[in-house]
Amino acid sequence: MKKIFAAVLVLGMIFSFPLVGIAQIPENAQSVTTKEILANSDNTVAFSNHEFIFGSEFSPDTTLYLFPVGSARENFQAATALDGSEISLTDLENSNIFNVLSSPECSQRFKISIKKEAGSKVIKSIKATEKTGDFIFNTTGDHTRLSYLEVKLNDDDSDEETQVEFTVTYTAKEDITFDTARDHFYLVKGGKIKVTHTLWVKNGVLSLDNTVKAGTGGVYVKPNKNDRNELVWEDENSDLAKLTFSASDDPSGFYPKMTTKWLDDPLAQKFSGVEAVVRSFKTSRTIDGASRPTLTFYFPDEFPEDLDISKVAIYKLAEDGSLENVTERFTYIDTDADGNILDAWQGKTHTLGTYIIAETEVPV
Repeated sequence: MKKIFAAVLVLGMIFSFPLVGIAQIPENAQSVTTKEILANSDNTVAFSNHEFIFGSEFSPDTTLYLFPVGSARENFQAATALDGSEISLTDLENSNIFNVLSSPECSQRFKISIKKEAGSKVIKSIKATEKTGDFIFNTTGDHTRLSYLEVKLNDDDSDEETQVEFTVTYTAKEDITFDTARDHFYLVKGGKIKVTHTLWVKNGVLSLDNTVKAGTGGVYVKPNKNDRNELVWEDENSDLAKLTFSASDDPSGFYPKMTTKWLDDPLAQKFSGVEAVVRSFKTSRTIDGASRPTLTFYFPDEFPEDLDISKVAIYKLAEDGSLENVTERFTYIDTDADGNILDAWQGKTHTLGTYIIAETEVPV
């Protein structure tokens, strides 16, 4: 219900004014006609994974769809009229500029260019795009199209906050009329609207004990000091791996993302014709434990139930791209000391990395 209510507010905001028209600029309108408008977006409205986000703080390893939003005088820096005077900040504040930039007609009326100003290391890509209401709500039947900025954020394996800033320049393909609460003002063909966006990107904090989904990022693990810690990786069907360790009195955090995707074709080709799975941990940090942490790999769902356990091989990818057979560092355990079915391989390590579990040995 909150998501729907938020969406109604947003859509109402965008369509509360007539969207955009081809202006017939009056000859005596130099005092309300401009070639450039400078503005800042609030970045208060975005959505990711069909959920609306209000605010300017976002997690890495996500794709955001931003509305350029501004409804206050502080959102506008300046707009100089052709006669050298300033267009009223009141008119700018009460205009439908941001509504126009979010409308489905935006790409028809403007050429759009984007320049990264700061924090480019966490930006994978930025582009202008259009999406329907179906895409917003993950539903069917809503074909209303709106214009967005699609911002893809990279992985970040740190707990640092990064400021991201980029400027979107909208160059008018024709004379444009903007409505205000009182009247109109105009942007000439070739005129520009420059909107600066500022985001803050930081991983959320995940306390232990806890569970994370394979393939997802956006969190940073903070172990409990002087205590036993446990982290489980899972997919939609079952547990995939587990890390258990006793932390010191000042443990370091780490980025817990793990993927099950093959890193490249040459690596996958080494296991051609053999059932094998990948468990690739993204952190490069040493796991800070009072003793060596226990890494557990659960029996993969991809393997047949009647698999000969004695033939299973476990490999670790070295920094130079070679594979090391580390099977002897792991022990298969069917049932633990308490009589619980484990059906997993366990080994000791301070460093994670990329592992391949195969139903049998392969030449490496």
